[in-house]
Amino acid sequence: LRRVGQSLYAFPLWNDFFDFLEADDDFSIGMMNEQYVRSGRVIKTRKWYQIAIASPFQGVEKIWNRYTQFEKDEGGNAVSNLERLEPKHKTARNVLQKREGMWAKIQQDAIPQPPDGSSKQKQQIRNWVDLINYEKRNPLHREPHDHREDVRLVYYQCLSVLRYHVKLWHDF
Repeated sequence: LRRVGQSLYAFPLWNDFFDFLEADDDFSIGMMNEQYVRSGRVIKTRKWYQIAIASPFQGVEKIWNRYTQFEKDEGGNAVSNLERLEPKHKTARNVLQKREGMWAKIQQDAIPQPPDGSSKQKQQIRNWVDLINYEKRNPLHREPHDHREDVRLVYYQCLSVLRYHVKLWHDF
């Protein structure tokens, strides 16, 4: 989730993951104190929500709404948690808008072909390079390790359709 959860199309993955985390199935009942198990589940679920709502993917607003409801249901510091995380979520939404515009110009399902010098292929390369450079600027202000993973994901996606272009491999 830390890697592919940053993908523009990661919403179904996150949504299913939260369905799993919030499921009532608990295989450890009987082995531990039920309250202890519930507390651990809430902490773990909250941690993953906080990662998800700061990630720019289509549907992040639905996850935000789901997280808001989760915090309200749990009570406690719901308002302070939401206020503290609002700036990260807003940044994710802004980055999402920028990424969507950039991804709209990219033909993601192109069949890899050797360089032919066509204007269409050159434009696709420019579009990918623009996206890569945008990600290199760290628009989410993430930690260096996480930022490297974001850039690496975009390179993997780029090289899956432009694998014959040596300059992209060299830059990677």
